Amino acid sequence: LSPYPLRTAVSKLWDPQETEQKESPQNIHLRPRIVYDGRLVLQRQAWLVPKALLPFRQPEESDSTYSIRLQAWRLEHRIPDEVFVYIFGRGTLQNVELEERQRIGRDDYKPQYICFENPFLVTLFEKLLRKVPATLTIEEMLPNSEQLLAIGEHRHVTEFVLQWYDQAEDT
Repeated sequence: LSPYPLRTAVSKLWDPQETEQKESPQNIHLRPRIVYDGRLVLQRQAWLVPKALLPFRQPEESDSTYSIRLQAWRLEHRIPDEVFVYIFGRGTLQNVELEERQRIGRDDYKPQYICFENPFLVTLFEKLLRKVPATLTIEEMLPNSEQLLAIGEHRHVTEFVLQWYDQAEDT
């Protein structure tokens, strides 16, 4: 099995712009985790949350009340404690009004780590919600902090970069 056709097949399973256009603003779309051979995660599980369904803080809502409601919302949708959130995908800003585009920073397309057990990151999550133009993507963190590489008493993030060449192109 050549890796290129496998990667192409997986990427064609889900087109974020197409999904955002097809999905009703009344539903949270679940994108499944795709695992190859029981060991290689090709796609992390994700939740695409329309702006209308985001857990915005209500006026006069206290920190503790909002935190409890946010945790209940997260548990209802089976969203893990540790995630990455994407305010928007690359290339999705062309359909966004100018006023909303001005609120979005140039780095806001990058994933933001959120741990719902950390009050500071919950506050950051709340602020990020205000920047969402249409759909927030919440993606599971894999490996999570308990699964990171242990070296001594500490756990470390590791990244393996693989590069392959098509031998036919080299000739």
